[in-house]
Amino acid sequence: MSGVFSLLLISAAVSLLSLAHEVDDPKPAATAKVEFRRAESKPGKGLEEAIVEGNKDKVYLHQNADLTNQDIDSAFVEKFESLNQYLINVMFTKEGSKKMTKLSKEHLHKPLAILIDGKVISAPIISSELSNSCVIAGYLKKEEAERIAKLLCPGKKSP
Repeated sequence: MSGVFSLLLISAAVSLLSLAHEVDDPKPAATAKVEFRRAESKPGKGLEEAIVEGNKDKVYLHQNADLTNQDIDSAFVEKFESLNQYLINVMFTKEGSKKMTKLSKEHLHKPLAILIDGKVISAPIISSELSNSCVIAGYLKKEEAERIAKLLCPGKKSP
């Protein structure tokens, strides 16, 4: 990943295991709505309170999504050998990369909520400037990571 700004979105307190249950919903993956939204750790005017799946932490969401399904080029699963965990590598489109760069500069050191079908599955802190990719991690089993990757990028082939 040399030359590529990336962020390892690890949150020890955030377990994405509960998403596996949600993914079993009878809705087809092609209808999943993915959003990356700015979030805050404290309530404020115009912010919407939300609960992070798996740990019940509260975040406060800005109204508009900064990135959506259309900004994701691909999502694929990779095993992180040393921790025996699976990661989801997300690659953004050219336009998505521009949006992520702007977002990460403007919202540095603040939470970024990742929503699937309106549910916050993770809300990591942006710790560095991002551009064309990011990595979503947690305590993911292979099957769970593959399901999430498919939801992030339905109908598109993973590399």
